Amino acid sequence: MAEIELPGQASGKNPFEGLDFKKVNKHFTELRKLANAERREAQRTLSPGTIRNAIRSGKLPANLEVVIGQKETGEPFTVDDLKAFSKTRQRLERQYNKHVGVTMPQLVAASLPVDIERANEEIKSARVYRVHGDTLTFVVTASQKYDADWHQVRVQLMWWNQAMTGMRTPLSAVKKACQGAVKFDCSCGRHQYWYRYIANVGGFSLRPFEKDFPKIRNPQGVGCCCKHVLKTFKALMSPTVQAVLSNEMKRQAEQVGFGSDSRTKYLTKKDLKKLDRARPGQINQEKAKATLKQMEQVQKRFLAQLGKDSKKEFRKLTNEKRASLKKRAKELDQRDKAIRKKEREVARREKALQKEADAMARKAKSAVQKHKAQKAVRSKQPSKTAAIKSDLKNQLEFARMYNMPASTVYAKVADINNMSVAAVKKLAQEL
Repeated sequence: MAEIELPGQASGKNPFEGLDFKKVNKHFTELRKLANAERREAQRTLSPGTIRNAIRSGKLPANLEVVIGQKETGEPFTVDDLKAFSKTRQRLERQYNKHVGVTMPQLVAASLPVDIERANEEIKSARVYRVHGDTLTFVVTASQKYDADWHQVRVQLMWWNQAMTGMRTPLSAVKKACQGAVKFDCSCGRHQYWYRYIANVGGFSLRPFEKDFPKIRNPQGVGCCCKHVLKTFKALMSPTVQAVLSNEMKRQAEQVGFGSDSRTKYLTKKDLKKLDRARPGQINQEKAKATLKQMEQVQKRFLAQLGKDSKKEFRKLTNEKRASLKKRAKELDQRDKAIRKKEREVARREKALQKEADAMARKAKSAVQKHKAQKAVRSKQPSKTAAIKSDLKNQLEFARMYNMPASTVYAKVADINNMSVAAVKKLAQEL
């Protein structure tokens, strides 16, 4: 891979003068590929699987120093160390994932004071030069302490597409997008070795996602943003930068197709010239904390009101459901009463027929008379069969209405009428 050389920072007010931003982007794309390839080959990293297995078993791997290495002091890691790392991960999840995304004020407020100080004193400027959908790419001046003139920061504005679809002006939509949740990545070592894991656990990381715990550089899991990211956030809040981004918001809103169809757009020379006037100023962590507190209070009031509205709606739905269930119970009760009435009527008819048959049998003085009596009784059987059929039909309709099996009805009618189930099924076929 041919190395692309970039010029150093220009002297004067504009350190970006003379930069070819397409070459800048290609340069950092190659660097990212090399860094990712190197990371994939990294040894002695502390994976989630190693932490999980050690905590569950209470034992460390036999080849511990080969698998995860040693502490900076040269001492071996213990199970207690891994338990502490797991608790740090859980704290980070609670700290960031309790919010719907993570905003820039929240990230600035959670950053270490040393990173804020370095951003203010060592980093001159951050320049957006590329827009791809909701993701912005910045080139940031380096402190030049580690043989680097530039670093690349990518920021995804999670509310960009949502803000675009509203009735706001393009500038108002950009401001709304900058107030929302973000994800980001930086090419510097501070982000890679200290903060990329935190960004992944907190849900605000762009690819690549770091899963292995920073056991040496950041075992306490503190901070979240390097000085280059902090400078980028400050630039994003600049009215000049937002005004330039509003042109891209307008272009995307008017294009044909899906919002996600947006192509990569490099800012024009005219836009870059406007950005020369941007003066982001100093990063004020106390102001970010105050903004965050205000946002949380607004969110708390919103959720409280939403809770009240939800309770009212729930009570309304509950009352409607209760009335519906009461009505259905009444219908079932009425049907049950009708069935019991029919059962009593059938039983009464059976009893009367049996009584009549017994009386006729007693009166029969001879086989012929007895035969005639039985024949007379049998002549009345069709009316009994009709009654059974009527009852059977009603019970089968009731069973179908409430998804009851027909076999239950057959068994019940057979038992009431002292018949076989097969005989009842035969009557059902005649209905």
